[in-house]
Amino acid sequence: MKFHGLRAKKILQDLILDRWISFEIVNTDPYHRLVAIISNENGENINLKMVEGGFAINRYSQYENQKKNYYYPEYRDLINALRNAQEKAKNKNLLLWRDGILPVYGINPVLK
Repeated sequence: MKFHGLRAKKILQDLILDRWISFEIVNTDPYHRLVAIISNENGENINLKMVEGGFAINRYSQYENQKKNYYYPEYRDLINALRNAQEKAKNKNLLLWRDGILPVYGINPVLK
């Protein structure tokens, strides 16, 4: 997992360091981290680029159930784009999806 994190960090740095970016803070998660949408100077969504490459996972955002955390009906199009990008990355077996998702979250599956 550490390798994936370092690689994702490098890709993110390449996408945003020494560049004009804009961000929209959407929320704060239960761990008090900012949830934001980041775009580059060309208007390209950095969040989407990270998910497309298998460097990030769209795990919680949703617009279907207002009673759940991370309910963002105003971002329906972006959430759908993130879901589609994630499915493509998963089907292509890119980075995070190559080794299975459980180790990424520090979950060790019980082997039988």
